[in-house]
Amino acid sequence: MLMCRTDSWEKIGVSNYEVISKVAASEIYAKWKEEFCPSLNLNITKYPWEDISSAAHLSEALEMYGSVDALQYFVMIEPSNADKEIALMAEKPLVIDNHSFDFYVFPKNMAWCMCFTHEDGYLGPVFSKSSNFKTKQKKNIEAVQALTNGYL
Repeated sequence: MLMCRTDSWEKIGVSNYEVISKVAASEIYAKWKEEFCPSLNLNITKYPWEDISSAAHLSEALEMYGSVDALQYFVMIEPSNADKEIALMAEKPLVIDNHSFDFYVFPKNMAWCMCFTHEDGYLGPVFSKSSNFKTKQKKNIEAVQALTNGYL
C-alpha cells in the first residue's frame, strides 16, 4: 500500500527530513532501481524488495544496517508506477517494527539499501549492498569521520 504524505514519515520514525521534489524523486528512484533491482517491473512485481538481490535478511540485515553510516540518507516510501516519494535526512532512521507499508533507506551514494517491509519478521527486513559497496562505503566512512573531526 502506498502511503503518502506527511503522516507517513512519522509512522516510520522519520523526523527532521526534507521531502524531495517529484522530479528529483523520480531521478533518484531511477538510479536506485538501476543499482539495486534493474529488472524490476512494477507492473509485474508487487514489491521492489522482492526483486532486490540481498546480502542479508531478518536479524542479519538489522546487524548490517546498524554497522553502516553516512552523512545523509534517502528514505523512499514504497514506489508505484505513478508516485515516488523520497525524503532526505541527516540521521539514519531508527528501526520500528510492525510496518504497515514498505520503505527503503539508503545513503546518497547508494552504497547499500535497507528494505523495511510489511513482512518484517517473516520475509524482511532485507539488506542489499551495491555492486561497488566497499568503495562507496569507504567514502561514507571518510565523510562521517571528517564531520566528526570538524573538517566539514
